[in-house]
Amino acid sequence: MCTLSSLPSELLYLICEFAWTPDAPSSLPLVSLQFNAVTQPLRFRCVAITKWASGRRRLESMPVAPIHRVRHLFVSLRSDTPPLAEWVSALKNAAPSLQTLCVDIPTTAHLACIYRIKFPVLEALTLNGFYSYSTTLHDTMPSLRTLHLAGHRNPVGLLEAGLGPQLEVLRLSGISAARTFAQEVGAFMDGELEWDDGNERPNLRKLVIELGPEIPGRKVDEQRMQDVLRKVEARHPQVTLLPGRMDAASMDVKTITDAWNNVL
Repeated sequence: MCTLSSLPSELLYLICEFAWTPDAPSSLPLVSLQFNAVTQPLRFRCVAITKWASGRRRLESMPVAPIHRVRHLFVSLRSDTPPLAEWVSALKNAAPSLQTLCVDIPTTAHLACIYRIKFPVLEALTLNGFYSYSTTLHDTMPSLRTLHLAGHRNPVGLLEAGLGPQLEVLRLSGISAARTFAQEVGAFMDGELEWDDGNERPNLRKLVIELGPEIPGRKVDEQRMQDVLRKVEARHPQVTLLPGRMDAASMDVKTITDAWNNVL
């Protein structure tokens, strides 16, 4: 009779990898000494950082063997902004194996430098903060399929920036009183935008727009923006304008939670 303990370690590792859940790091290693040894590499599979000092030590102390590399990294540093050089160094250390990256940080510089780091296998990126645009995603993130950006209420020019033909899902949260951007969305979906410098049009199969807080004194712009977006949504089934709106605090929490839940 075959039992789990009689299986080769390589096969047992694959079974544990599929069974890995948020509770697994504290439970699976306790099953037996064999399970403890087999599951050690999986401890680094998913890393969440809310304090920079301990987070930096975690990223820089990870074993260099590919099997130990982190795959999913979540960083929320709203009140503990790291020195930029340390931030870049830590991200470069984790970048080769990352499949999911979610960053919630208030400074544009810390978000912008992410675009300049090579993430060869990154499939999903979430940025929450006042993000900038990149014209090189197709080069630095060639495997990126899903991009969620939150924290910029009127990201005019984003769709012309060169998101790359590989991108399939784009979600934008916190859009408010952005009539010009709504017109850009319409032009993008209607095929009227032009791309320069070798950039190619993203082959989006889904564009989701989530409204942010209302801007005082901008009710007319808000209404015109929504009117334009609803017309675009009616013409193009790939576009979804989510109903309702969220305040800034709720949007921060939802952005991070959604990214985390997509991995579990």
